[in-house]
Amino acid sequence: MNWKRRALQWMILMVAGIGFISCSNTPSSLRQQLDLSGTWQLWLASDDFSQLQPWQLSDSSDTVQLPGSLDENGKGYPVLDASDMMLNRVVTYIGPAVYRKTVTIPQNWSGKFIELKMERTKVTKVWIDSIYVGTQNRIFSPQKFNLSEVLTPGGHTITILVDNTLSLVPVEGSHAYSEDTQTNWNGILGDFYLEASNSTHIQQLKITPNVPEKTIDVAIHVTGSPARIESGDLRLKAASWNSKTIHQVPEKWLPISLGLQDTVLVVNYEIGEGMQLWSEFDPALYKLEVALFANEKCQDIVFEDFGMRTFKNAGTQFEINGVTTFLRGKHDAAVFPLTGYPPMETEEWVRLYEIAKSYGLNHYRFHSWTPPEAAFKAADICGIYLQPETPIWWSFKAENPDHITFMTDEGCAILDAVGNHASFVMFALGNEIYQDRVYLKQMVDNFRAYDNRHLYAQGSNNRGSNPSQAEGDDFWVTFRTDVEKDDLSTDVRGSISFVDAVDGGQINTLYPSTDRTYATAIAHSTIPVIGHEIGQFQVYPNYEAELPKYAGVLKPVNLELFKQRLENQGMGDQDLDFFKGSGALSVLCYREDIERAMRTPGFGGFQLLDLQDYPGQGTALVGLLDAFMDSKGLISPEEFRKFCDEIVIQAIMPKYCWQTSESYQAAIQVVNYSNHALNNVDFNWSLTIEESAEPIGSGSLQISEIPCGGITQIGNLEIALNNIEKASKATLLIQSQQTGLEITYPVWIYPETMVEIPENITVATALNPIIVDRLEKGGKVLLFPDHKAMLAKTFPGQFIAEFWNYGMFTSLATQWGRRISPGTMGILTDPNHPIFNGFPTEFHTDWQWWVMMKNSRPLIFDESSQVFEPIVQVIDNINRNHKLGLVFEGTVGKGKVLVSMINLPGIAEYPEARQLYVSLVNYMESDAFDPKNPLDVDLLK
Repeated sequence: MNWKRRALQWMILMVAGIGFISCSNTPSSLRQQLDLSGTWQLWLASDDFSQLQPWQLSDSSDTVQLPGSLDENGKGYPVLDASDMMLNRVVTYIGPAVYRKTVTIPQNWSGKFIELKMERTKVTKVWIDSIYVGTQNRIFSPQKFNLSEVLTPGGHTITILVDNTLSLVPVEGSHAYSEDTQTNWNGILGDFYLEASNSTHIQQLKITPNVPEKTIDVAIHVTGSPARIESGDLRLKAASWNSKTIHQVPEKWLPISLGLQDTVLVVNYEIGEGMQLWSEFDPALYKLEVALFANEKCQDIVFEDFGMRTFKNAGTQFEINGVTTFLRGKHDAAVFPLTGYPPMETEEWVRLYEIAKSYGLNHYRFHSWTPPEAAFKAADICGIYLQPETPIWWSFKAENPDHITFMTDEGCAILDAVGNHASFVMFALGNEIYQDRVYLKQMVDNFRAYDNRHLYAQGSNNRGSNPSQAEGDDFWVTFRTDVEKDDLSTDVRGSISFVDAVDGGQINTLYPSTDRTYATAIAHSTIPVIGHEIGQFQVYPNYEAELPKYAGVLKPVNLELFKQRLENQGMGDQDLDFFKGSGALSVLCYREDIERAMRTPGFGGFQLLDLQDYPGQGTALVGLLDAFMDSKGLISPEEFRKFCDEIVIQAIMPKYCWQTSESYQAAIQVVNYSNHALNNVDFNWSLTIEESAEPIGSGSLQISEIPCGGITQIGNLEIALNNIEKASKATLLIQSQQTGLEITYPVWIYPETMVEIPENITVATALNPIIVDRLEKGGKVLLFPDHKAMLAKTFPGQFIAEFWNYGMFTSLATQWGRRISPGTMGILTDPNHPIFNGFPTEFHTDWQWWVMMKNSRPLIFDESSQVFEPIVQVIDNINRNHKLGLVFEGTVGKGKVLVSMINLPGIAEYPEARQLYVSLVNYMESDAFDPKNPLDVDLLK
């Protein structure tokens, strides 16, 4: 909205100018800033470092522009070894880098409190001239150095050593340092300045909203020189600033006593009538102004944004201001290919959040990292619930007191830096931590005692092999709520790697329907459960569209390698088809994963992995958006929101494939996690055969109220199918004109046809001499090769698009002695091919293919002619790039053979399998069965 953008621009101007805003009774600026951005001298590690202190180094002709990274400045060592595991840096540098600049301190800064602020960097040491000031290791919050004693008016040299050596902080591969996405950059980012304020000043504000009382508690940390100030006054003023109606809160004055050098004053400030609430639905923000007066002068004035909101757990779900909400989230792993580090500007984060919201999302989880404050400011504006984390990825050495100290200090620094933001609602220790819970609970308890404004958890998906609810946690992010069960009843996401699940999770294991939920799984929990990293369905790269976008510090060498391998396999012209086919299947699977979560009563929410690609950790191209958060064109935001939004319609049916002897049955329900009820709503529905566009059933349902905060049953449908004469695909459409809600589901209807094999067709399972003789004499053979005899030249069939990436999980499966994933990504075919005259299909995998894919073994055709293309081709993953055939044909001597790597005779109890079998036979009897490619008998054998 334009008014939101104008408000954002106003906020940015206000924040930028805070240091130069004066109280009305003083003519001079209260806070002044000296911008340190610009050209700095640079030294990288050399022998001089062991002989000289950094401030002693002779002037360098090498320079960089700060804020920025060494990568952006082109400084470091060229990367010579290309990797297909991740995007590749052009240059890299790990170790100490020295930055030096001469500044002039104004005369009116004499006697001031002077502070150096670096918003985001790595481990640093600072010298002013020859004086060593100190070191800091904060990586997720600003580093601030008190330079009051060393920066006198006049010229000074500032020397800053930044060291990104991994061993200096116990991050254990966190996305703060990971080369997979953010990269282990060296530099200084964001706000970078010196600030002078009066010696007595406000150091920090901590704002705690109390929505029921319509007040806020403001903890005001005042520091300075109380010897000159014994008493004073505080003035508090607040007003909403991004709402259509501005709420001006009456100002409050109160006398104070400053008896100590550091004083924390807690003030209760009444917001009162007209209070505006912050939430995903209406993210109203207030700006608080706190002014400090002493000795009849204004000493300091600071501003802070806050939102009036109460975000809490209520049973197994979350509430925002008393309204049950459902977290529809995405995982964020710092994927920023142009810079290799996260945006430091609020506008860019607003752009990213607006994209996420256009797909119906309201939540972000930051995997083992915390973004810059700009991300919190933007989330405040957009109404996004954030879950940042401390830098723990997998594990850390909790028995080492230094590690506990670092993580605790880092977490408290995060809470201090961004804790006032309305969007900061949840905090977790990190990702998939296997450490002893005694230490983890101790850390959570410490954080909650330090700042009780957020919900806390010991981590996301901790103890994955043996998960359970952690004592004292406020929420539980997990993919399973107990040990793995044969019936998958403890899973809370639809897909899981073969390393962690026998057959890749529910979607790949259980016959398709829309009536499954996670109700049994969440019965193990008393707190909200969030589905951890759901989805992870691969999409084949669209090389043409994506490769030109990499114009920054990271280059897509991995994608270029995959593209070259595909060309080497003779399939370079199929990349776009593979992209479309795998993408369509991925959309299908993501929808089912999301709908399954949303149709579960009492479920807390989900976190996608991901809406966008993760071009690291083996290259996991699992997004419907690319690494730049640009749409791949696979599904529009409008279509995505039909099943992923605050209000959606769902059809509950036991299966997708029906027989004409049955009556189609479905129930309709509405999931309403908005902040309002729907009253007197009409729903129209129709089941329409696609080929004829004629409905075979239609009707309407009415309901007087659909309350918010859960799931409401609308009614049931039942349609006799006995008038359908041939195999057909139908579409169930449910819509409400009043609300604009709409959803469609595919339905396949098959006659109860028996498979009859004519005398001129021989069905075989192997090319024995008798079968070969029939072919050479001009016979027709329908071959269903014995899967057990074909293990060496085939892969197991799977329905889903490959989970995460094949390379990484194959390595893990081998290491842990688990089954290796089939690794495939759906089918590619021509729906207009005459072989499908009796079997309606799309060009890609859809639900009617499920049982066929699960009972197939695609044949490896790498040794065949480069021009040979199967009728039904299976898309392989980017690591292998095999040419895989599922159904193909050819000639042997004077005969014709049709080969199906699907065991159709073995699954004839399924109507869809039986109908495909019939369609194959009918095709072989028709004149259209006229294969041209000769097949090598020895190769077939």
